[in-house]
Amino acid sequence: MIRLGFVLGIAVTTAAGIFSSSPALLQSVATLDVKGWHGAEWGMNPEQVAAAVGFPLGEPLSPDIAKQDLRASEDARAAADFTVIKEYRVAKVPVSDWTAHAEFFFGESGRSGLTKVVLELGSVPYPTVRDEVTAKYGAPTSDSISPVVSAKWIFASTQISLLKALDHVVLLFRRHATL
Repeated sequence: MIRLGFVLGIAVTTAAGIFSSSPALLQSVATLDVKGWHGAEWGMNPEQVAAAVGFPLGEPLSPDIAKQDLRASEDARAAADFTVIKEYRVAKVPVSDWTAHAEFFFGESGRSGLTKVVLELGSVPYPTVRDEVTAKYGAPTSDSISPVVSAKWIFASTQISLLKALDHVVLLFRRHATL
């Protein structure tokens, strides 16, 4: 596997390095896969994530707060098979040229480790973020303008969702439930 680099803190790898001797084969099998966020990969524990991202996660939220947030989250309702065991919030995380509030979710039904990262970008212009993600991964798998403006990129390990409601932009990285 060859590490391609980071855009918006997204770690990307490709299987193309294995087939570098055949350009035709290289083109047909080279598929990108996002395995987490900013060096933190799905399944890592909080200590491993903190080491990978380069900043402390702090203390986990109380289970009651995490559960309340999960019930209120539209994304959580769409992914009802995810059961949060621990949630960490970190303020002022650098993302590209902006600062975001990050939420790290650990635990999933029958599994442990990192399952989701939510970056709250606030009033960063949606088109700017969308252009950066699109420049790295190509056109989104889907686009929507109703009920909220959104775009999704789907990879073997991860779904990336970009959402804009009113003046609030959120970038979400979620591990596929089947992994």
